[in-house]
Amino acid sequence: MRPFVAALAAGALATLAGVLAVGFGPTLDRLDTLRTKFLDGAWDNASLPGAAALMLRENRFAEPLATPPYAVAAALILGLGLVAATAYRARRDPETGLWALAAAALLASPVTWHNYLPVLAPGVLVLLARRRTAAASLLIALALVPQSWTALWEGRDTAVATLALGLYSYVLLAHWLAFFCAGGGPTDESRPANKKKNPGAEEIDPPR
Repeated sequence: MRPFVAALAAGALATLAGVLAVGFGPTLDRLDTLRTKFLDGAWDNASLPGAAALMLRENRFAEPLATPPYAVAAALILGLGLVAATAYRARRDPETGLWALAAAALLASPVTWHNYLPVLAPGVLVLLARRRTAAASLLIALALVPQSWTALWEGRDTAVATLALGLYSYVLLAHWLAFFCAGGGPTDESRPANKKKNPGAEEIDPPR
């Protein structure tokens, strides 16, 4: 539990250092912007609140699937929950945990543009180093989907089009899930092939 508390304390100190560096005036202006600005549901906002604004609230980009109250606030709370759960799990494997935490922070942020994905590229290299080739290859392929994808779906007032426009949120969520689930360490493929399953057992020559 101590490392988790230490991580929270370090985050608080880093936030305080940022406030002191930027100044209290700009910081308050930023908080006021977050309070007063309205997420417009832009399809290239890959965060969970952005996805909620696209799919669960009236907007000019897509037909909402439903319009429940406080959908964006609920998505923000969910994102903060992911950050907390990921920070706790990151103690088991700091290498992948760092990148899972970065992805969770991007999911929780009110605005995470799709071109923020290169921030997570070093985490994909960690997956490759651990021979999690399938997961890493999928993430690389998803990151290469061009913006022209949205041209296929914009202006179509259907549920399928709305879901399709949320692609970048799914891509970011896939990054988080891959890093989060990789926290158990290297796969069996990365272990030496000649390692015995039972080191204490002696080899017995087959009968001739």
